[in-house]
Amino acid sequence: MARRSRAVRRGASRPLKAVHVVGILLLLVGSVSFVFVLGRLREWLEERDTLVDVNASPRLARAAAALRALDACSVEYDHKGLFSKPGMRLLDVFLVKPCGASRPKHYSVPEDWNTNGKQVPFMLKRDSRNEPWRVHGSARPDELARALEAASPALLR
Repeated sequence: MARRSRAVRRGASRPLKAVHVVGILLLLVGSVSFVFVLGRLREWLEERDTLVDVNASPRLARAAAALRALDACSVEYDHKGLFSKPGMRLLDVFLVKPCGASRPKHYSVPEDWNTNGKQVPFMLKRDSRNEPWRVHGSARPDELARALEAASPALLR
């Protein structure tokens, strides 16, 4: 009879130990987190602005050259870059960082901006005032050129 009870014990399912339950939960949470991070990474890579070749469009080259006299090393409008914070969109100002300064200056967006440069996010960068601008943006070069042309009067005053 003792043999029979051992056989029953061997074939019967045992309850999971707490250590196993915790391990399974950690594995599930880790898997879900990994999938979430991969999704966010994919979104970030798709949204990432690219460096636009200024010479791709003569109009964009003229617009960037017109802003060469600006005493700044960075100009942003609604761009996820240097001075932006998560979830924060500044649609009524240009953020202009003078060369050698640590804080940007705020310039008001012109009244006709909504018609000419309608929310075209961009970022202009350069290492010194003597260098040409590098233009970052996700819009087409002609849209970026239109936005820079509309922004020039407000930035150069």
